[in-house]
Amino acid sequence: MRDRIMKVVSLVLVALCMAGIFWFSAQPAGESSQTSGGITNTVISIFFPDYDTWNAEIQQNIFDTVDTVIRKLAHFSVYALLGALCMFAASRFFEKRFVQLSAAGVVSVLYAAGDEFHQYFVPGRSCEFRDVCIDAAGACLGILFVWLLLYFAARVKSRRPQKRM
Repeated sequence: MRDRIMKVVSLVLVALCMAGIFWFSAQPAGESSQTSGGITNTVISIFFPDYDTWNAEIQQNIFDTVDTVIRKLAHFSVYALLGALCMFAASRFFEKRFVQLSAAGVVSVLYAAGDEFHQYFVPGRSCEFRDVCIDAAGACLGILFVWLLLYFAARVKSRRPQKRM
């Protein structure tokens, strides 16, 4: 029974993460820029306290650079989460690590590609191969993280003395 519950929970978490990604990707460019712009302004105010005193051209260059970094880190991070959740879910359904890794990787990368394609149809957004690569790299990191957790958990479990009945 517990195994069934863990399977369902893991799939629900993957679906929720995918839904969140889809929701953010469905935002038109203006809304998306407004969201990331607020975060960018906060980061700039922390790291460049005298930013307001610089000339407009330098301010724009700094803003554009920081905004790009924040957007790409967001891509990387959310797909690291998706990769981790996919790896956890795959570990509930498949015994062999290679199959788990493959399933999690394929699902994550296909979702990244599909999401970029989806953005092509959103006003002001674009479909960029570079973003698929960033997403895939994030997914790989998330998958690796969960793989390492599972690996070390199995090693710890195998070292424990077994209870005899």
